[in-house]
Amino acid sequence: GSVYFFNEIGGLVNKQELNTNGQTLKNPIGLITTSDKKNSFVIVPATQGEIIKVPFDGEPIKSKVGDWGSNFTFNFEDVSGSADKDYVVLSDNNLTVYNQKDNTKYFEYKFVDEVSNRPNFFKVTNNNDLVAVGTNNRMIYIFSEDGLVRNGFPVEGLSKFYFGPIDFGNNASYLISSKRDHKLYAYKF
Repeated sequence: GSVYFFNEIGGLVNKQELNTNGQTLKNPIGLITTSDKKNSFVIVPATQGEIIKVPFDGEPIKSKVGDWGSNFTFNFEDVSGSADKDYVVLSDNNLTVYNQKDNTKYFEYKFVDEVSNRPNFFKVTNNNDLVAVGTNNRMIYIFSEDGLVRNGFPVEGLSKFYFGPIDFGNNASYLISSKRDHKLYAYKF
């Protein structure tokens, strides 16, 4: 894989070749920006629990974060409620959230059911994201920032769903999903 950096008029500034051991990169990248190019990075999830930090100016840095299977999903979202985004990895029916500064685990959750869907993320009032996962057995899980399954979950529903406010005048959150009966369901939380 390669990472390309362009300037504001579309000219190529820098190209970094990445050693991914022949693996195809299939996950979204992360972006950390600061006023200093040496402390600004593109985060590329590599294989088997590794990430590559590609600085805007400098050489890529590969580091081991955890132990993931070869078929994993990676997201870069703020689910811990800290000021920084986190690494959110779903591998082998195991959801793990890591602190991106020092690679420590915030939380881990092992699903009983198979999970082949990428997690969903929904904004909440304190600006962090809730992690939501739909399993292959049609169960929906919503996690709090401490990694616990929120009260009232799991709920039966298909993996395409919404969680959050409908009426911004009240503080209620709603889960809107469908089931195999082709009806739309709304649950108030």
